[in-house]
Amino acid sequence: LLDHSVVFFSSEIEDGNSHRHRDLPVILAGGASGQLATGRHLRFDGAPMGNLFTTVAGLCGVQGLERFGDDGTGALDLG
Repeated sequence: LLDHSVVFFSSEIEDGNSHRHRDLPVILAGGASGQLATGRHLRFDGAPMGNLFTTVAGLCGVQGLERFGDDGTGALDLG
């Protein structure tokens, strides 16, 4: 089932005291029907969360979504 799915898990806040929303821990599980390589740790310093949402939408078959949110700049390269 996970081979054909994408599960997104994250916190909305990096640090509860400062309410920062950068450098968030995120887990993506599943293979997205072979589109997503598993068993890796990736780091995207400075990338807005909107870019991850754009990427996940693309993995789920959404077409034409160029960016997500006010700070989104486009999809991430998950290589």
